[in-house]
Amino acid sequence: MRKQSFPEADRVGERIAKQHAKLSPALGKVAEYINTHRQAVMEMTAAELGIAVGTSDATVIRAVQALGFASIRELKQELASATGFGSTPADNMVRTLAALPDHNMAVRHVLTTHSELMAGISDAECRQMQAAISILAGALRIGFYGIGPSAALAQYAHFNFVRAGCRGILLDACGIALADQLLDLDGVAALLMFAYGAAYPEAEATIAEARRLAIPIVLFSDSLDDRLAREAEVLIPIPRGRAGSMALHGATLVCVEAILLGVIAKNTTRAMVTLRKLDELRWTLRGRRKGVHAKL
Repeated sequence: MRKQSFPEADRVGERIAKQHAKLSPALGKVAEYINTHRQAVMEMTAAELGIAVGTSDATVIRAVQALGFASIRELKQELASATGFGSTPADNMVRTLAALPDHNMAVRHVLTTHSELMAGISDAECRQMQAAISILAGALRIGFYGIGPSAALAQYAHFNFVRAGCRGILLDACGIALADQLLDLDGVAALLMFAYGAAYPEAEATIAEARRLAIPIVLFSDSLDDRLAREAEVLIPIPRGRAGSMALHGATLVCVEAILLGVIAKNTTRAMVTLRKLDELRWTLRGRRKGVHAKL
């Protein structure tokens, strides 16, 4: 490995350079991949990193530990620090705008980013979505969690799953107002969560209550904090755009719709009964609207 110079805060590069000669070929291959694909690694699980390198997740974990990190989460946090990625929306927007030659390239930037995200969905992530279908299709009542910007994702999922015949509750309140919504978790058979970034009180409280009630969790997240990920039966790590850039949720919505179609395919009768009832209600409303117009 050729000698490199690193910024003062680049402990990842320093550790790799220092330890590389001591690593076995397999561990050295993982270390080299981490060093040259830093942004991608920040969004990968150990299993995904193993697939990218062509090795096992156990080998990835051994390599991370050999570099002096206690866990892959600690490695990712150090990578984020070394890359200079602040995580605030303002930081991300500044970097996104700086990458645009002019405002006319904004459309192409977003379309290209979404194309890259969709093309990058792995077979492992598809299997995770299939596992999510199995959990959600068997649930008579589903909870949909998301707060802040993620509330719109939870609301969209809730709306469409209810249309497909799934009974559901929405958990989209912040602060102590969430406590009232969590009272409705009793009787829920599965929880679909959208939670990103570091673990925060609302997400942790929701997970704790779901765990108390033995509710399986399907989690959409790109979190570097494994306190969220390790609690989920199914983790779907779809990135929200490019690392360190403006958050984009299009790929997440596509995956939600893919899971929804799978749930409908497993419960076709239930979905069609609900959709036909929806048709009837719409016709009733149209008829009443015409009646009102006629009187006017």
